[in-house]
Amino acid sequence: MGLSELITSLADNPYFGAGFGILGLGVVATTTRKASQLGLVYLRRHYMTTLEVTCRDKSYPWLLQWITTKGRFLLEYYVFIS
Repeated sequence: MGLSELITSLADNPYFGAGFGILGLGVVATTTRKASQLGLVYLRRHYMTTLEVTCRDKSYPWLLQWITTKGRFLLEYYVFIS
């Protein structure tokens, strides 16, 4: 049995073809997942910022007013580290 006959028999085997189909789906899923992770890291590094304003700051009342008027477009995340 030569190499060309082996390849031909594997190409005609539906289980072998299905295995490559599942492998392809796995590769696409993994690539998509990794690309979305890298995209999120890029977004966080280049388009997001952190701001901390204490209640003793002079701009605190203005910031509260601004958040009240424009706050419907803001996402809020609170992280408490103990």
